[in-house]
Amino acid sequence: MNHVKRADIALKIAALQIIFFFLKFKNNIQTIDVRSLEMPLPMLTILDALDKLPAENALYVYHKRIPVFLLPELSERKFDYRIKEISAGEVHLLIFRK
Repeated sequence: MNHVKRADIALKIAALQIIFFFLKFKNNIQTIDVRSLEMPLPMLTILDALDKLPAENALYVYHKRIPVFLLPELSERKFDYRIKEISAGEVHLLIFRK
């Protein structure tokens, strides 16, 4: 199998995972948009929202890049996440408790 087909399969799997988690959380998804915020406000805003997030909910985040400094913090706080790169300058994250 060539590299392009593997990448295509990986993208399809990632998309299916996002759909699965949307179905899992149904009406229990809170949304925030941090694309217009300057650093470090996106991370602080996301962490604040997670502190207030009910256990059965997920947080859907509109971001302009993959928040590499946030990801280890999520693991420490027992959150899992899925990332979907939409385009250059637009990333969506779904964050939920493990």
